Amino acid sequence: MSAEQSFLWSDRRGYLRLAGVLWLFTLVAGCRDRHLAGQKLEPVEVKTVTAYGVSLGPEASPRQVAFVLLRALRDDVLAARRKDRQAGKQAWATERSLAAPGRILANLSRLLERATMRVELSATEAVYKESKFWAPVVAHYVDCLDLTLEQAEARMYLLKDAAADVQHVLLDVENPADQSKATVKVSLAQEAGYWRVYRVGFNEVSVERLADRRTNVPAASRPARPLATTAPARPK
Repeated sequence: MSAEQSFLWSDRRGYLRLAGVLWLFTLVAGCRDRHLAGQKLEPVEVKTVTAYGVSLGPEASPRQVAFVLLRALRDDVLAARRKDRQAGKQAWATERSLAAPGRILANLSRLLERATMRVELSATEAVYKESKFWAPVVAHYVDCLDLTLEQAEARMYLLKDAAADVQHVLLDVENPADQSKATVKVSLAQEAGYWRVYRVGFNEVSVERLADRRTNVPAASRPARPLATTAPARPK
C-alpha cells in the first residue's frame, strides 16, 4: 500500500483507531517484520542534520525540526505517487535522521510489554518501525505543505507538554481537492541536547481554535499582573 493510498478514509478518527491496531499488530507479529527482513539498517544517530536549507543542531527550535520533517514527508509521499523509489528512500532517510531513537524505543517497549510480547528491538529498529508510519499519516494533506520556513513558523502553534523535555508542534492543514481539514501534530523530545521527533499524528483541537482560546481568555481567569514599581521601559 502506498503512502497516498493508506489515507483514503475520510473519517480521521476511524483511521487513527485502525492505524493504531495495525501498527501494534505489526510490532508484535515478530522481531523483524517483512519490511526489515534482510535489509541493512543504517544506524540512527542524534546529530546535526542539514536539509531544506536549515541546519538542525542543538540550537534548532521544535518548529524548525517539524518544518524539515514535514517537507521530507511531503517529498516521501510525492515520490510514492511518481513511483520514484530513490527519492522516497532519500526522504525517508531524512525522516529517520530527525527521530528521537531513545524515546521511540522506550515507547514501543512499553507497548510491547503491555501486550505481554517479548520482542527485543534495538533503537535503530524501533526508529525504522515507527517512522514508516509518518508519511501515511500526512499523505492526504501534503499538497498544502509546500511552505517556506517563514511561512510554516508563522502558522505553527507550540503546545507545551507537562514534561519539560517534550513539546508538540501543531499545524492546520487542508486538502485543496476536497477541502478536508486537519491539525497535524509533531511530537518532539529533547535527546542528546537536540529536539527530535518521536511521533506524528493529529490533534483534536485546531491551531485556529487554540489561538482563539488564548486571545479570548476571560479577564477574571488571567494571571494577575504585578504592580509596576518603576516606569515601564520605552518601546524600542
